[in-house]
Amino acid sequence: MKADLILKNGKYLDVKLRKFINGNIAIKDGEILGINGDYTADEEFDESAEKLDSADTAKCFKLDEERILGLAEMMNYPGVIAGDKEVLLKIAEAQRLGKKVDGHAPGLSGEDLKKYIEAGIQSDHECTTIEEAS
Repeated sequence: MKADLILKNGKYLDVKLRKFINGNIAIKDGEILGINGDYTADEEFDESAEKLDSADTAKCFKLDEERILGLAEMMNYPGVIAGDKEVLLKIAEAQRLGKKVDGHAPGLSGEDLKKYIEAGIQSDHECTTIEEAS
């Protein structure tokens, strides 16, 4: 059966069995078509990698540009602050496409927070104090 996308080598939760299972997930028209079946697709995304680099990020944005709203949970705030090229390329790709960039940097303040914001992070839902949120 033809799918739009196959997420290969992913890990998903089987809620009935109450355990994680490794496998392939076929997607068609934005919905799960099936899991671990005999599916083909023009687009495949291998989820077994330990890292999601900037090329992978760009590929993800292209999968469904209208429904993918942005780059969320930019958790590598040390990489953002240090100017890590790969991290900044992910942010740049989101900005190039006019997408939002959401942060994840609890406790960040002062000059480090300034660098984080200057890199293009637009929000952070991890604020724990009034000072952090302002």
